Amino acid sequence: MVQAPTLATIRYAVFNDNIHEIQFLNRSPAAVRDLFRHYDRLYDTTSHKQTLRYLIDWHQSGWPPLSYVFVCGREWLDKHPDFHETRTAYIYNNEFMVPLATSLARMLSNYVKDDRLQWRFFHVSQRSKALEWLQDSD
Repeated sequence: MVQAPTLATIRYAVFNDNIHEIQFLNRSPAAVRDLFRHYDRLYDTTSHKQTLRYLIDWHQSGWPPLSYVFVCGREWLDKHPDFHETRTAYIYNNEFMVPLATSLARMLSNYVKDDRLQWRFFHVSQRSKALEWLQDSD
């Protein structure tokens, strides 16, 4: 695993199997903006033939403001209509927000009208299952 410098809002690392882990250190809008800055950097530096695999860890910080994540996600997709195929596993600790997060993620998937966005939510106790799903090739 390669560890990048930690920001005040998120910690970034990449595993040898090209899984990009982004751990939120707090649940602020600034953390959400830093997440999308990482997406921009990877978009610019990674071949579009490669599937990007993300492990987004919210289990310690708690859920970020989901409406803000949704707005930033739509803006990002509008700026990058030719985005990579993406597989994202979200790690959480509190199940209360899963239905809302699932609905918002489904809306983003429908927004792009194709299956390049793949996502699932996993409880922190299912972290190994999330990594297996990210490594799966289908």
